[in-house]
Amino acid sequence: SSLAQTLLQYIRNTLAHLGLHNATSGVYDKWIYLVIVIIVSSLLMWALNKLCNYLLLHIQQHRKGVFWGHLYQSKLIAHILWLIPPASIHVMIQFAFKGLLLTYLQRICSIVLVWVVIQSINTFISLLWEGFYERSNMRNRPTKGILQIIHGIFIALGCIVSVSILINRSPMALITG
Repeated sequence: SSLAQTLLQYIRNTLAHLGLHNATSGVYDKWIYLVIVIIVSSLLMWALNKLCNYLLLHIQQHRKGVFWGHLYQSKLIAHILWLIPPASIHVMIQFAFKGLLLTYLQRICSIVLVWVVIQSINTFISLLWEGFYERSNMRNRPTKGILQIIHGIFIALGCIVSVSILINRSPMALITG
Protein backbone atom coordinates (compact mmCIF):
# COMPACT_ATOMS: atom_id res chain seq x y z
CA SER A 1 0.00 0.00 0.00
CA SER A 2 2.88 2.37 0.65
CA LEU A 3 4.19 1.64 -2.85
CA ALA A 4 0.78 2.46 -4.31
CA GLN A 5 0.50 5.66 -2.27
CA THR A 6 4.03 6.68 -3.27
CA LEU A 7 3.26 6.05 -6.93
CA LEU A 8 0.01 8.03 -6.72
CA GLN A 9 1.80 10.94 -5.02
CA TYR A 10 4.55 10.86 -7.66
CA ILE A 11 1.93 10.95 -10.43
CA ARG A 12 0.14 13.88 -8.75
CA ASN A 13 3.39 15.81 -8.34
CA THR A 14 4.42 15.15 -11.93
CA LEU A 15 1.04 16.24 -13.29
CA ALA A 16 1.05 19.35 -11.09
CA HIS A 17 4.56 20.15 -12.33
CA LEU A 18 3.25 19.86 -15.90
CA GLY A 19 0.54 22.40 -15.09
CA LEU A 20 -2.37 20.02 -14.82
CA HIS A 21 -3.77 21.25 -11.51
CA ASN A 22 -6.81 18.98 -11.80
CA ALA A 23 -4.39 16.15 -11.07
CA THR A 24 -4.25 17.09 -7.43
CA SER A 25 -8.02 16.80 -7.23
CA GLY A 26 -7.87 13.21 -8.47
CA VAL A 27 -9.11 13.64 -12.02
CA TYR A 28 -6.15 12.17 -13.92
CA ASP A 29 -3.88 10.56 -11.37
CA LYS A 30 -6.03 7.50 -10.69
CA TRP A 31 -6.37 6.62 -14.36
CA ILE A 32 -2.65 7.10 -15.00
CA TYR A 33 -2.00 4.88 -11.98
CA LEU A 34 -4.30 2.22 -13.47
CA VAL A 35 -2.48 2.39 -16.82
CA ILE A 36 0.89 2.04 -15.05
CA VAL A 37 -0.38 -1.00 -13.09
CA ILE A 38 -1.67 -2.57 -16.33
CA ILE A 39 1.63 -1.96 -18.12
CA VAL A 40 3.83 -3.21 -15.27
CA SER A 41 1.74 -6.35 -14.69
CA SER A 42 1.65 -7.08 -18.43
CA LEU A 43 5.41 -6.66 -18.69
CA LEU A 44 5.88 -8.99 -15.72
CA MET A 45 3.62 -11.56 -17.37
CA TRP A 46 5.50 -11.22 -20.66
CA ALA A 47 8.93 -11.59 -18.99
CA LEU A 48 7.84 -14.63 -16.99
CA ASN A 49 6.35 -16.17 -20.13
CA LYS A 50 9.64 -15.71 -22.01
CA LEU A 51 11.58 -17.21 -19.09
CA CYS A 52 9.23 -20.20 -18.78
CA ASN A 53 9.29 -20.83 -22.52
CA TYR A 54 13.09 -20.74 -22.49
CA LEU A 55 13.21 -23.16 -19.56
CA LEU A 56 10.68 -25.50 -21.17
CA LEU A 57 12.64 -25.58 -24.43
CA HIS A 58 15.85 -26.23 -22.49
CA ILE A 59 14.24 -29.04 -20.49
CA GLN A 60 12.68 -30.48 -23.63
CA GLN A 61 16.06 -30.67 -25.35
CA HIS A 62 17.71 -32.48 -22.43
CA ARG A 63 14.93 -34.85 -21.36
CA LYS A 64 13.45 -37.76 -23.17
CA GLY A 65 9.74 -38.10 -23.58
CA VAL A 66 7.04 -36.08 -25.20
CA PHE A 67 5.50 -34.47 -22.10
CA TRP A 68 7.70 -31.35 -22.19
CA GLY A 69 7.01 -30.83 -25.87
CA HIS A 70 3.28 -31.14 -25.32
CA LEU A 71 3.47 -28.78 -22.34
CA TYR A 72 5.30 -26.20 -24.45
CA GLN A 73 2.93 -26.58 -27.39
CA SER A 74 -0.18 -26.37 -25.22
CA LYS A 75 0.87 -22.95 -23.90
CA LEU A 76 -0.52 -23.93 -20.50
CA ILE A 77 2.03 -21.84 -18.64
CA ALA A 78 1.24 -18.81 -20.79
CA HIS A 79 -2.45 -19.25 -19.98
CA ILE A 80 -1.71 -19.50 -16.27
CA LEU A 81 0.52 -16.41 -16.42
CA TRP A 82 -2.44 -14.45 -17.76
CA LEU A 83 -3.64 -14.48 -14.15
CA ILE A 84 -1.01 -11.87 -13.25
CA PRO A 85 -2.52 -8.73 -14.85
CA PRO A 86 -6.13 -9.04 -13.65
CA ALA A 87 -5.05 -10.26 -10.20
CA SER A 88 -2.56 -7.44 -9.70
CA ILE A 89 -5.00 -4.86 -11.05
CA HIS A 90 -7.72 -6.23 -8.75
CA VAL A 91 -5.45 -5.75 -5.74
CA MET A 92 -3.80 -2.47 -6.73
CA ILE A 93 -6.88 -0.48 -7.79
CA GLN A 94 -8.23 -0.44 -4.26
CA PHE A 95 -5.50 2.07 -3.38
CA ALA A 96 -6.60 4.56 -6.04
CA PHE A 97 -10.32 4.08 -6.56
CA LYS A 98 -13.21 4.15 -4.11
CA GLY A 99 -16.92 3.48 -4.12
CA LEU A 100 -18.97 2.23 -7.02
CA LEU A 101 -16.21 2.67 -9.60
CA LEU A 102 -13.91 0.43 -7.53
CA THR A 103 -16.66 -2.17 -7.29
CA TYR A 104 -17.20 -2.20 -11.05
CA LEU A 105 -13.49 -2.35 -11.84
CA GLN A 106 -13.00 -5.21 -9.39
CA ARG A 107 -15.94 -7.07 -10.89
CA ILE A 108 -14.41 -6.72 -14.35
CA CYS A 109 -11.10 -8.05 -13.02
CA SER A 110 -12.91 -10.93 -11.31
CA ILE A 111 -14.69 -11.88 -14.53
CA VAL A 112 -11.41 -11.78 -16.46
CA LEU A 113 -9.85 -13.97 -13.75
CA VAL A 114 -12.69 -16.48 -14.09
CA TRP A 115 -12.16 -16.77 -17.83
CA VAL A 116 -8.38 -17.07 -17.50
CA VAL A 117 -8.89 -19.90 -15.00
CA ILE A 118 -11.44 -21.59 -17.31
CA GLN A 119 -9.02 -21.30 -20.25
CA SER A 120 -6.18 -22.70 -18.13
CA ILE A 121 -8.30 -25.61 -16.89
CA ASN A 122 -9.44 -26.45 -20.42
CA THR A 123 -5.85 -26.29 -21.68
CA PHE A 124 -4.71 -28.56 -18.84
CA ILE A 125 -7.51 -31.03 -19.59
CA SER A 126 -6.54 -31.02 -23.27
CA LEU A 127 -2.92 -31.66 -22.29
CA LEU A 128 -3.93 -34.61 -20.12
CA TRP A 129 -6.26 -35.88 -22.80
CA GLU A 130 -3.54 -35.73 -25.42
CA GLY A 131 -1.19 -37.74 -23.19
CA PHE A 132 -3.90 -40.29 -22.47
CA TYR A 133 -4.89 -40.49 -26.11
CA GLU A 134 -1.33 -41.16 -27.26
CA ARG A 135 -0.68 -43.91 -24.74
CA SER A 136 -3.97 -45.77 -24.90
CA ASN A 137 -5.70 -47.89 -27.48
CA MET A 138 -8.38 -45.20 -27.89
CA ARG A 139 -6.85 -43.83 -31.10
CA ASN A 140 -9.37 -45.55 -33.35
CA ARG A 141 -12.39 -44.39 -31.39
CA PRO A 142 -14.22 -41.08 -31.68
CA THR A 143 -13.43 -39.70 -28.23
CA LYS A 144 -12.94 -36.04 -29.16
CA GLY A 145 -16.60 -35.42 -28.34
CA ILE A 146 -16.03 -36.30 -24.69
CA LEU A 147 -13.26 -33.71 -24.49
CA GLN A 148 -15.53 -31.10 -26.07
CA ILE A 149 -18.29 -31.89 -23.57
CA ILE A 150 -15.86 -31.44 -20.68
CA HIS A 151 -14.72 -28.12 -22.13
CA GLY A 152 -18.35 -27.08 -22.56
CA ILE A 153 -19.13 -27.87 -18.92
CA PHE A 154 -16.31 -25.61 -17.76
CA ILE A 155 -17.40 -22.85 -20.15
CA ALA A 156 -20.96 -23.11 -18.81
CA LEU A 157 -19.62 -22.87 -15.25
CA GLY A 158 -17.61 -19.81 -16.30
CA CYS A 159 -20.75 -18.20 -17.71
CA ILE A 160 -22.68 -18.88 -14.49
CA VAL A 161 -19.90 -17.51 -12.28
CA SER A 162 -19.45 -14.45 -14.53
CA VAL A 163 -23.14 -13.59 -14.44
CA SER A 164 -23.19 -14.10 -10.68
CA ILE A 165 -20.27 -11.66 -10.34
CA LEU A 166 -22.06 -9.13 -12.55
CA ILE A 167 -25.31 -9.22 -10.61
CA ASN A 168 -23.61 -9.77 -7.23
CA ARG A 169 -25.45 -13.00 -6.45
CA SER A 170 -24.28 -16.45 -5.48
CA PRO A 171 -23.77 -18.87 -8.39
CA MET A 172 -25.98 -21.35 -6.52
CA ALA A 173 -28.78 -18.77 -6.44
CA LEU A 174 -28.57 -18.53 -10.24
CA ILE A 175 -28.60 -22.29 -10.69
CA THR A 176 -31.50 -22.89 -8.33
CA GLY A 177 -33.42 -19.88 -9.63
